[in-house]
Amino acid sequence: MGHKISRSDREMIWVLFSDAFIDTEINYCQIVIGMSKFPREELKDIFFEEVAPVCGHNMLATIPTIWSGFSSEWVKQEIKRSIERKKISFLYKIFHGLTVVVFRQIFKKIWYEIEGALDILPVYKES
Repeated sequence: MGHKISRSDREMIWVLFSDAFIDTEINYCQIVIGMSKFPREELKDIFFEEVAPVCGHNMLATIPTIWSGFSSEWVKQEIKRSIERKKISFLYKIFHGLTVVVFRQIFKKIWYEIEGALDILPVYKES
């Protein structure tokens, strides 16, 4: 059982997970530092339902435009906007749900890398 994820922790997780969608070599252990205290399933939901729909487009582009990292403020603003749109638009909620289903398949290898980093994190932190 992990800690409850506060709003500020959730925003930190959004920003860290956004780094999984940049077009450079990814250090997954760096992304997940501090996340092992949170429930794995909740992290997975945040990754696929909140971050991937906003940042995943970068990895789908023929030539990704974000190489060094997304703006933290942009990530927070866009994810908050997406969450609000799901509340007020039934059509957006349906579109978002379909996007999540597709992205769970497209980005499952990235999630496996994140899970692997979460699994080895205590070893990583000691070295």
